Amino acid sequence: MAAAGVAASSGNGHDSFFHTSFYDIGKKLKACNDTLGELQQLGVSHDVQLPELVLVGDQSAGKSSLMSGLANLELPRSEGTCTRCPLHIRVSRNSDWSCRVWLRKEYTYRPPNRPISEKDVTEQDPFFPWRKMGSTKVHEFKTMQEKSEIEEVLRWAQIAILNDDKPHSLFVPGSGAIAMNKDIDKAAEETFAKFSPNVVALEIKGPALPDLSFYDMPGVFTNPADAKDQYLVNVVQNLSRTYIKHPLPNIKLNVKSHLDRIVRSLAALPELPHNVELEIQTCLNHFADSSRTRIDEFAARINDVPANFRDCLLEIKPKFVLRDKSDIEVLEVSDDESDVGSMANFGQATPTSKRRSMMMHGTPSKRMRSDLTSHHVAPSPNTIKPEDTGGGSDVASQPLASQPHQTLLAEPFSEFSKIGRGFRTLRQVQDEIQAKMKAGMPNIIPPEVYNDLAMESIRPWNGPTDAFLAHIVERLQGELESALDNSLQSLKKRFIYTEAKRHLKACLKEHHAVTRKALEELYGDETERLMTFNEGALKQCIREEEDVLFRFRHQMRMQGAGFAVKPLPPWESLTEEKQAQDVKRRQVEEARLKPDQFIREVKVVAYVRGYYRLAALRYADAASQRIICRMIPAIRRQLRNYLDTKLGVQGPDAMSVYERLMAEDAATAQRRDTLKSEKQKFELALASIETLEQGASAASEPQVDGSFSVVPMAAGRNPRRGSDVTMVNDDAECEA
Repeated sequence: MAAAGVAASSGNGHDSFFHTSFYDIGKKLKACNDTLGELQQLGVSHDVQLPELVLVGDQSAGKSSLMSGLANLELPRSEGTCTRCPLHIRVSRNSDWSCRVWLRKEYTYRPPNRPISEKDVTEQDPFFPWRKMGSTKVHEFKTMQEKSEIEEVLRWAQIAILNDDKPHSLFVPGSGAIAMNKDIDKAAEETFAKFSPNVVALEIKGPALPDLSFYDMPGVFTNPADAKDQYLVNVVQNLSRTYIKHPLPNIKLNVKSHLDRIVRSLAALPELPHNVELEIQTCLNHFADSSRTRIDEFAARINDVPANFRDCLLEIKPKFVLRDKSDIEVLEVSDDESDVGSMANFGQATPTSKRRSMMMHGTPSKRMRSDLTSHHVAPSPNTIKPEDTGGGSDVASQPLASQPHQTLLAEPFSEFSKIGRGFRTLRQVQDEIQAKMKAGMPNIIPPEVYNDLAMESIRPWNGPTDAFLAHIVERLQGELESALDNSLQSLKKRFIYTEAKRHLKACLKEHHAVTRKALEELYGDETERLMTFNEGALKQCIREEEDVLFRFRHQMRMQGAGFAVKPLPPWESLTEEKQAQDVKRRQVEEARLKPDQFIREVKVVAYVRGYYRLAALRYADAASQRIICRMIPAIRRQLRNYLDTKLGVQGPDAMSVYERLMAEDAATAQRRDTLKSEKQKFELALASIETLEQGASAASEPQVDGSFSVVPMAAGRNPRRGSDVTMVNDDAECEA
């Protein structure tokens, strides 16, 4: 009052000082409150903390009365109605009176199928069973022009908040089905939840209203009306504690930070191009050119796989055992040497001196055999070089020769390495000839013997053939998918990328099926019967096999007879002169051996292996030709048209197809919409803050009459940053 009196009696300069200063203070307070109210209604408080005035007190302590007095309003004071959820009230001056009510939802109600206990309310779940949602949802409830409506609307708004399982529109007075057909007191008693952390927000404008923004919290209590609701004591306390502890933030900095993050996220999700057709056709044309280049390069460097396929077929050739137990010479000894068996194993030690002396004095025939055995030695384990490494045949169960070296096949053929091993023994071939020989036609080998053995050796080709084709298609698919990734790099988030990739796989799958059927026909031809008209090539293959097999067979017989033998170098590594010398050496050594009873069988084996080799080379070339010369060029020619047809871009409804192909997956589209909404919200928030700052800057400049304006301290610069202001109406006490 004294100040007022002084102001009234002062001169013109002093007369305007107090009036202007306090007027500016009030004006800036209103601007700050308006800005805070706008930020609240935008929902940025979910990401940015805003200053808050919070009213906390016991239940029925008069908080609503205090709030009504502060806001100069008549608010509902019914017991248990206004205290069951936070109530955010913002009042400001305006020429016309109006009131708008919003429901601001940050939590959803998810009660368990059991009674709720105090233990359920934890630091992690302070409002159990209310669970926080990913984003804040703001629903406008109702706008009023009459003060008499505010109590009813506010009560129904809180009932709507507490019935989280129902649409809020059902509770709007005058239009909602529940609000129109149910008594409000009964509806308040039958709410789904008894308390809620979600907020009922009121924006009230009118003449002579103060510029305030504050929260009225549910009343704190210790003894619930129902003992089973004891957990609500902690929920309400946590709710008040949460609002009290909110820190004072640097609002503008936080808003700009969130806006920058949203802009960066949107930049990673580019908008739909203006010319959708041009964008898609450009990418598809680029893929068509790139795929043709990739296919040409692939076909040019694919030589290793057909070569490995050929080597696999040659490696799994039928391998016959050329050693027979009859190859072991019988050693006759004198009758008085009963302690020595009549069968001498070629791996046995040389006879003792006593026995050699007795043999020397025996009959001439015995001496001759004794002279022959005088050159016997026990061969070393590496005496014989097996077929796999030296060009001869495999030997199963070789006690004195090294086990055959297993050739490692290149992928994807390594799993077939063991095919062909131990195909037949000479004794088994002999038995098969005898079984199929026609009665009364001795010494004539039936054609069925050659055909059946050859067909049996060829049947395993289907496995390597499937692996060959699958490997080619797999590698080609990798090349084309890489080209697709590069060509559609900018459209990877669009539906066309997944569709094009799916149709690319389908195209290759179709060509794989067609080619596999063609290869099955080739395989069927080879396994139908033994047939070739290339007589010269067959004779050469048979002759080469005979050279190798008879040479190795001779080695087995020499070893079985007990003679010292040397490892055989590969036949193909010998010069013609060396080969001729090897033949002469064997002819000389043959005179020292008994006649071979398996000559006929070795010739059958040579024929079967010779035909196998000829057929394998023929089949490997035909299969490779079918893949490289037919399948791959067909893919190259047809891929672009195939994609256009399957994507539907050549049909009459092409424009709608283009739009569909440019659609995003549901998750990306939803994320873009969310980011756009958030961006708009934070842009409005930043504009509101900057408008406030511009007004404050203008008001702080010196006036012409020498007066000045007082500018409120900006949020985030208040030295009292410990907590929000809390007004406790019980004792008329204010805590900072």
